[in-house]
Order: sequence, then structure tokens, then C-alpha cells
Amino acid sequence: MRILGIDFGDARIGIAISDPFGWTAQGLDTITWKDNLDYPVEKICKLIEEY
Repeated sequence: MRILGIDFGDARIGIAISDPFGWTAQGLDTITWKDNLDYPVEKICKLIEEY
């Protein structure tokens, strides 16, 4: 099982994903969200479906 890490910031959201064993994590994406509040939700949902 993989674990999705979400780091909420004032202007950006950092996304990290664990390896399949849940031992290590790597940065996956940085989402800029200050202007469009719907975009981060859509992007995170797509990442959840992918991983």
C-alpha cells in the first residue's frame, strides 16, 4: 500500500508518495493554488486514482 503525503502551504501544496512498501517517500508534485481553489482538489483526485 502506498501513502500519499500532502503539505498544505499558503500558495502551494506539496505532494509526496511512498514506495509500494511504505518505507520511503519521494516528492511527486507541487500544486500552485492561490488563484483557483478547485484546481488542487481535481489534481489530488487524479493523483489518488493514478497511484
